[in-house]
Amino acid sequence: MVRSNPDLIFTDQLAPVLALKAATTTIPIVAYINDPVAAGIVPSLARPGGNITGVSSNAGPEISGKYVQLLREAVPGLSSVGLLATRAMWQTAEGALMLEAARQVQISLTGPPLDYPLDEAEFRRALLRRWRRRELKRSS
Repeated sequence: MVRSNPDLIFTDQLAPVLALKAATTTIPIVAYINDPVAAGIVPSLARPGGNITGVSSNAGPEISGKYVQLLREAVPGLSSVGLLATRAMWQTAEGALMLEAARQVQISLTGPPLDYPLDEAEFRRALLRRWRRRELKRSS
């Protein structure tokens, strides 16, 4: 994911946030997890510091579309967001709200869906697929 140099990375899984935190200090990462402070991702919610920010996933699905709109406001030139999320999340009301909000603000919200088990091999599969797709777009 980092090699594909997206404008921003969004994920709702703890393992990728930790891996991404180790892999980049320049690409903005938005984490949507229960407690990023307890997980050691950020020192505080009020002042996350570094390139990682996010929101607690306890806010409910109706706010998902708002997150995409806030991304547009925070990064006006934003054109694409890589979303690491499970296939189940893409198929929920939350996923639909995020996709619709992205369409409305002209952001490409993409990412091959993750399948279970959510292990290293699955993340590698999804990220490699995303990277290959991006490389194909660049060459055409």
